[in-house]
Amino acid sequence: MSPKLEQLIQQFLSLNPAEQQVLLSMIGKSRGSVSGIEHRSGGFLGESTTINFAPAPGRCSRCGK
Repeated sequence: MSPKLEQLIQQFLSLNPAEQQVLLSMIGKSRGSVSGIEHRSGGFLGESTTINFAPAPGRCSRCGK
């Protein structure tokens, strides 16, 4: 971890909970969302997503079905 990041984390932890919430909401507004992990599709985990398990067009290269 870089020294800048360590210093930033220490400063964040020194804030009271209300100040931490204000900072997180400001970061969220500038970045789009604070909570969640970005998924490869561009969405964030925790949102409703669907997965299509239907076979692709054509035949399976492994089993031939």
